[in-house]
Amino acid sequence: MISEYTNKQRSSNPGKLSYEEFETLCFDLKAKDVASMFKMVVSKKENLETIGMSSQSADGTTHSVGMEEQLAFSDWINSNIGHDVDLSHLLPIDGEGRELYAKIKDGILLCKIINHSCPDTIDERAINKKNLTVYREFENLTLALVSSQAIGCNIVNFDAHDLAKGKPHLVLGLLWQIIRIGLFSHITLDSCPGLSTLLFDGERLEDLMKLSPEAILLRWVNHHLANAGISRRCTNFQSDIVDSEVYSHLLKQIAPNKAGVSLEALRERDMTERAEIMLQQAGKLNCRSFLTPQDVVNGVCKLNLAFVANLFNNHPGLNKPDQIEGLEANDDVGTTNDLLQKHKSLLNEIKQSFSNGKDMCTKEIIGPSLNEDPNNILLGMTKICCELIRDKKLEQSDVLWHEIKGLEFEKFANKETMAKAYRIYSRANFDVGRFLIAESSLRISCRFHKKVDSLAELEMLKEINSDLLKRRQLADTHAQPLLPGVSAFLPGRQRGR
Repeated sequence: MISEYTNKQRSSNPGKLSYEEFETLCFDLKAKDVASMFKMVVSKKENLETIGMSSQSADGTTHSVGMEEQLAFSDWINSNIGHDVDLSHLLPIDGEGRELYAKIKDGILLCKIINHSCPDTIDERAINKKNLTVYREFENLTLALVSSQAIGCNIVNFDAHDLAKGKPHLVLGLLWQIIRIGLFSHITLDSCPGLSTLLFDGERLEDLMKLSPEAILLRWVNHHLANAGISRRCTNFQSDIVDSEVYSHLLKQIAPNKAGVSLEALRERDMTERAEIMLQQAGKLNCRSFLTPQDVVNGVCKLNLAFVANLFNNHPGLNKPDQIEGLEANDDVGTTNDLLQKHKSLLNEIKQSFSNGKDMCTKEIIGPSLNEDPNNILLGMTKICCELIRDKKLEQSDVLWHEIKGLEFEKFANKETMAKAYRIYSRANFDVGRFLIAESSLRISCRFHKKVDSLAELEMLKEINSDLLKRRQLADTHAQPLLPGVSAFLPGRQRGR
């Protein structure tokens, strides 16, 4: 801007502006009415629909909605949950996706999408499906919002009223978060042990798992490009994929031989036609989701990322290695069977000692094995605790559980195992009427896992809450939610059924 001004007018100090020159420049810009020009530019951007959400919108406040996202999400919904009988009155959504915002207003569709991305997040019995009134629809929307927050969605500055109004930018933003969480949830060692083959020389497994899902997907793509003998590498899901070359080689590499996937697309010069042929090859793998040829050519990052994640989930094309660097057992431990046998003897020693009421320091016994197999050790010790509880040896169980927490398994075990251990311990204490301990353990479990896993746990929550309310003589007041995302299942709340 300064250089442009300097070229037009001779400045006393080239490259700088005096106060008088700055004032003159501001008057010139104001005279050109830049604000109105900016509004025109936004309105004219391709594949972007501007929507005024308030009376102030006429003065320039607009929200932009990517039409390609609207189309992609609608198509994904039709393909993945279109068979659900509870949604027969809502699906399919029209080809352009314009009905999407009206279809989510009763909350049923949104709850179903959440359960598809993260199974069993919402108990189907809690969804109002019949005799819907405005209030029952709002209950569904509130349940969906609270549950989406529980699985990791960022819910800021909007509520059920905004969804009921079908505000497009908020609906699409929430849908993307839910779909993204579902797609990325499979990029783990549990779902795909072959991820360890993506390790670079000298890299440990924990270094790989610290990477973002996007970075892991990029490494996965480049791994297959290297195996295909292609020198080209992908560094992003925008400019690097617009010519469909990376996608064509990736599809050829991960496809089973009988799928008939070819490099036919690379013979086409027109980029849009090439993208269409490439997507036809993806269709042979049942993975033609999220993208249109134009989305490939335009390099729409969000949708291309979803496309690649879907490919990874269905056809990772990674072989599980015999040994994983950073996880293999020490030489003095021996084979996996020897390792498990060693754990068994250690756990038996602990069980016998605590059953006989002897004092012992489990840290000195278990400590050296924490790096070898922390998940199995944690579950084994937790089950010993539960056996002591069932044998009415509550004092010994409490001492052992205190020592288990002192071992700080969260530094060694994965989050799923931590959540499972606290759930097992919670159930054992609940069975003997120790409701406060059961409640505390279930709370901690949800901090690791961010959701309640089973109907049995929901029933446990209701009984815990009911018992605590009676003890506090507050049975006629509204119960406070014990855990995120499950307030709809707790007693003390009128659901109007």
